[in-house]
Amino acid sequence: MRICILGGDGYLGWPTVMHFSARGHEVVAVDSMIKRHWEAVVDVAPLELTPPLQDRAAHWYKKTGKVVEVVVGDIATDPELLHHLFRDYQPEVIVHYAEQPSAPYSMILNSAVTPADLA
Repeated sequence: MRICILGGDGYLGWPTVMHFSARGHEVVAVDSMIKRHWEAVVDVAPLELTPPLQDRAAHWYKKTGKVVEVVVGDIATDPELLHHLFRDYQPEVIVHYAEQPSAPYSMILNSAVTPADLA
């Protein structure tokens, strides 16, 4: 089955990517990497550093021989990205974890990070 994981860089997304890939499904992981950008803008870091999604996908391939496609982009601001995903990957299933669940980033940073900062 072809599965698209939106939010594939997240703490739920990446384990889901590995779960489906390990079971033989074709997986594409999509993420905007916005949380990583916000962390850099406000000079903070997570308690446990996580390698970038592309590095994790490469490591997964070395360990399992299974390819995980990685697409970096923002589905909220780039409708062409969604068109590309549906046209090129033709997913049969979409798992949507693409959100910003952390209150400090989703609420407090509205005043600290402007849309121009995210471009």
